[in-house]
Amino acid sequence: MKFSELKQSLANTINQAYYLFGEDAFLRDSAQKMIEKHCVTQMPELNITVFNDENFELENCLSACQSLPFMDEKKVVVLNDISFDQKTSKELVKLLEKQNTSVCVVFKDSQNTPKNKAISQVCTLVDCCELDEQTILNLISFRLKKHNITIDTLAAKSLIEYCNANMTFVDQELKKFVAFKESGQNITQKDVQTITHKNIEYAVFELSNMVVEKNAQKSYELLELMLAQKEQPQHLLMMIVAVFRRMFYVATTKKTDAEIAKLLAVKEYAVKVARKTSKNYSPKKLKSILDLAGQLDFDIKAGRTNDVTALYQFVANCLLI
Repeated sequence: MKFSELKQSLANTINQAYYLFGEDAFLRDSAQKMIEKHCVTQMPELNITVFNDENFELENCLSACQSLPFMDEKKVVVLNDISFDQKTSKELVKLLEKQNTSVCVVFKDSQNTPKNKAISQVCTLVDCCELDEQTILNLISFRLKKHNITIDTLAAKSLIEYCNANMTFVDQELKKFVAFKESGQNITQKDVQTITHKNIEYAVFELSNMVVEKNAQKSYELLELMLAQKEQPQHLLMMIVAVFRRMFYVATTKKTDAEIAKLLAVKEYAVKVARKTSKNYSPKKLKSILDLAGQLDFDIKAGRTNDVTALYQFVANCLLI
């Protein structure tokens, strides 16, 4: 199920095990808190046990999962982003196959697809990869309302774009606004542009858009700014190429945005942006851009050029195509 469906699902029934997966830490943590709230009403310090890579031992975990809750109907055992070996996975699967209604086990996985297939197959999956724009808008409004602060719709949408639709980053920026604004004040588009730190992925989107629009001056200004901020040239080149690769995919396939996002292991939001910008190129031109990227990658590895030169060469050629 999607993260947005979890609250209603918990109101109807609480399952024995949940597998929370996705790169958005805010969503994973919020899902964990939701499950804990529905399961544990008393003595959380005794009825909630959290394991991570540092303190995990199989024997202790099995003991925690098999012991009874203290003065409550349920207890929660959380296993936070742990990589289990095959033997441990088998033991945990065996444990979960035994019905124990007094314990709820929560697995958290920071990957966008479950890294432990065996365990995920015996759990209720909760997708914490991303939220749709309207849900994020609602969360922004809800969180600011607690502090009697409002935000313009355009400003909220810009905030989502700058944070690449990642609630972890959105939440961090909202904390800035809560500290910056007083009760009763409103957040404007200018406030967002001034205060919000642009996620590197958004900065690359912005650069790619300038290239698509053939705005050479702005393209080079953004490129120089990112290099001045110590972004690695080869990493920037890879990210810009990835944007054009997404454009090529949406221009040459009939798959849905969700299917392409899954295929490329990116957020659906990134595919929607690519669909919009891909209309500026023919599939043939996009193919020639990707061929150029392949040649530049080969030249870097062969020592024929360096990563900075290749980056500028790629941007310059894309501006001309």
